[in-house]
Amino acid sequence: MDNEKVVELLTDIRDANRQLLDEYRRLANDALALQKQALEEQKESIERQKLAVDTQLRHVRLYRIVIFVSFPVVAFMVWLLLRLFRYI
Repeated sequence: MDNEKVVELLTDIRDANRQLLDEYRRLANDALALQKQALEEQKESIERQKLAVDTQLRHVRLYRIVIFVSFPVVAFMVWLLLRLFRYI
């Protein structure tokens, strides 16, 4: 092989390596952007889950209050009905 062909072949290899490096950098940047986006979405999801758990806890507290208040009222109504049926 003469020097011109060697130089041309090395130039082609260098150009191919540069293109490969550019493509690698582009893909790496795309992957990094996707990872950042996924991380942000996970953080938002965690915040929504915390809000949902807090809402559920508030509902549980409300249901407990309703049950504790309703139980004596229902017991009183049953007692009144039993007294009423005793007179019938």
